[in-house]
Amino acid sequence: MKNNLEKVAPSLLAPWQKINAINTFIIPQVNFILRGAQIQKKFVKSLDIAIKKSVKKWMNLPQRASPELLYLPYHRGGTNILPLADLVDIATVTLNADYKRQLGTHDCTNAVGKRSQKKDRQKPFHRRPSTIPIGEPGGRISMGQGVTSA
Repeated sequence: MKNNLEKVAPSLLAPWQKINAINTFIIPQVNFILRGAQIQKKFVKSLDIAIKKSVKKWMNLPQRASPELLYLPYHRGGTNILPLADLVDIATVTLNADYKRQLGTHDCTNAVGKRSQKKDRQKPFHRRPSTIPIGEPGGRISMGQGVTSA
């Protein structure tokens, strides 16, 4: 995807067309990959930095300018480019929602989905997941701890 960005940069397109090319081709590629696999934020950080650097250059902004200008929607004068770290979070939430929807079905894929979800939960922590919900008594955090009623 960095190759695509490097091809857009020297092209004879107008700056708004280059930004539109990023929003049309590069960001959807990243989004597609994120929806199919769990990617850590550190792997998209270099691409995010390269995109910000290029867009600031095309907009004649100093590199030290705040990146929030890039994140604004078009109608507010921005470029409508989300940070890729946010896209990673969105894809993670979407993937978890898909797991929950799959687990709600009562067919033969239910057991496969539960096993897959359990494996995915174990990977980042390198230990078995707890079956006690966080807010329940005996869980890691109880809502009533340290709270006094007036």
